[in-house]
Amino acid sequence: MTDKQQTITALVLAGSRQPHDPVAAFRKKSLKAFADIGGHSMLKYVLHSLSECERIDRILVCIPEDADFLDECPDVLDFMAEPHIERIAPKESPSASVCHVMETETSGDNLLVTTADHPLLSKDILDQFLDVFFREKEDVMVALTAVDMIEGLYPQVKRTRIKLEDDDYTGCNLFGLRGENAIKAPQFWKDLDQYRKRPWRIAMKIGLWTLFLFLIKKLTLRQAMERLGKRVGVSICPVVILDPHAGIDVDTLRDYDIVSHIIYKDTESFDIEAQAAEFFSPKDLL
Repeated sequence: MTDKQQTITALVLAGSRQPHDPVAAFRKKSLKAFADIGGHSMLKYVLHSLSECERIDRILVCIPEDADFLDECPDVLDFMAEPHIERIAPKESPSASVCHVMETETSGDNLLVTTADHPLLSKDILDQFLDVFFREKEDVMVALTAVDMIEGLYPQVKRTRIKLEDDDYTGCNLFGLRGENAIKAPQFWKDLDQYRKRPWRIAMKIGLWTLFLFLIKKLTLRQAMERLGKRVGVSICPVVILDPHAGIDVDTLRDYDIVSHIIYKDTESFDIEAQAAEFFSPKDLL
């Protein structure tokens, strides 16, 4: 039996902000999460990996109320019938949905947040993240991986780069939230959402000096998280995932094509530790 303090609820954001998502349209589905890739829906891959982790004792699938699993995504019906997996309706934005779950479902308990468009998410990636989550004590954990590690293995993959002094990173759509104070993070994200068309307001929220240091690459990853945490009012711990697949999700049709090839390709011989050693020193792996 896993100790309650060592367990976590997982929230899967499976809706779509875009009214006409290109991946969903290509696969003739109402939601990108339902799109078939490598013989299974993207949502099934994510639910399978989450279900393999014994430290995840509850899974909430945040998906529109009118989404029809039976008609569009029957391969997840067995998962959705499990008692520890529940369906909840989304709010007006992903950040609002996270806030709602923290207020009504977890009430300060541990929460893992991920997305349904990450079919390469694996138990190993989740274990790497959760090992750090349960070892450290920060309010918020943010998973990232090195862009050069991704592009070294898959040159055709182009990820958004967070350019910092120590390396270039990309996000992994994987977050950990601990305690009641952590709700300030999705609340801050929610505030930024409303300023998407007013970048100067976003800059003011983040802090002009922090933004300046970021632009001239004078912040390390930990320094950037510390500064952002102070603006938000939370402590933030970056978690560098040593698997390039962690940073590859499906945002575009190009991503869909690349991930399809990765899934179909035999990757049993892929040595994560050897690849990671090329991009991280031993102290980075602590």
